[in-house]
Amino acid sequence: MKSRIQALVCAIVVFLASCAVFERHAGETVNVPPPIGTTERAVRTPDGLRRFLVHVPRNAPMRRFFVARRYPLLILLHGSGEDGKIIEDMTRMDSVAERYNMIVAYPDGARSILGKISSDWNSGECCGYASRQGVDDMSFIRAIIDDLSKHGIVNPRRVYVAGFSSGAELAYRAGCELSDRISAIAVVSGSIALDHCHPPRAVSLLAIQGTADDEVPFDDDIPDSLSMPDRPWANNVTPSVKYWSALDGCTFEQNSQVSTHVRRTEFTGCRDSDVALYTIAGGVHGWPDVEEPGSRDSTAVAPMHELPASEMIVRFLLQHRR
Repeated sequence: MKSRIQALVCAIVVFLASCAVFERHAGETVNVPPPIGTTERAVRTPDGLRRFLVHVPRNAPMRRFFVARRYPLLILLHGSGEDGKIIEDMTRMDSVAERYNMIVAYPDGARSILGKISSDWNSGECCGYASRQGVDDMSFIRAIIDDLSKHGIVNPRRVYVAGFSSGAELAYRAGCELSDRISAIAVVSGSIALDHCHPPRAVSLLAIQGTADDEVPFDDDIPDSLSMPDRPWANNVTPSVKYWSALDGCTFEQNSQVSTHVRRTEFTGCRDSDVALYTIAGGVHGWPDVEEPGSRDSTAVAPMHELPASEMIVRFLLQHRR
């Protein structure tokens, strides 16, 4: 009798385990916090199941008065035709996150039947499959925040969004529409594509832009519906940064030379926020990084190797909380 009971218990355990495996294979998010390292998760959105990678650092948040501190969260958005894995590798953000003890999520953009070639974001009144289909990427970002926050591992006051190219456009949109959830954004080679942007709360911004970018020009216009503010002292920045400085009530700018080709423009007097732009003279469309000696030929894009973008972005973001 005892052996039959044991066999029944074992059968139940095996059944439940197989159900859990099926659930994972079906793409559902398992209702447990993500483990240390990089794993894939999925969340339900109005557009169906959406996937993302998430990297959890090895070291747990420090405790204070016997209460565990929660991790900051950075949601990092890829460019058109790419996916979360590509920007994870391109930015080397995992290693930076390990040093600064933060969680990084790498979402996948919506894909048409053509597959990865058409993966992109609905960043506003621009272009691409996601925009034409009205994909609700704001709900996707909220779902990622909710999924990781419900396990008590994310500090809700330290949630950030950053992006490259079309991902940068979506980061701008997140700053416009999700100011109740995020405190700062960072954009690389991107501009505002949304025709309305009036966040009720100030959101800090760090932008990085090359002057020789042939995909997102340095002087890329913002939508006509966004009235450009009268800021005669902000003529050496991108139109998107100029507009954002007005949103945040900034009153003046200070310029400093960071390296041979990199200039930092920092705005002052902003309303509970910071706004800054790194201008890379001769910089092209790409993610800047400090070159490792002998790793590649940098003669054509040397200015892009004067700024460790991932490091600078994380340092800036972590200075801000809601």
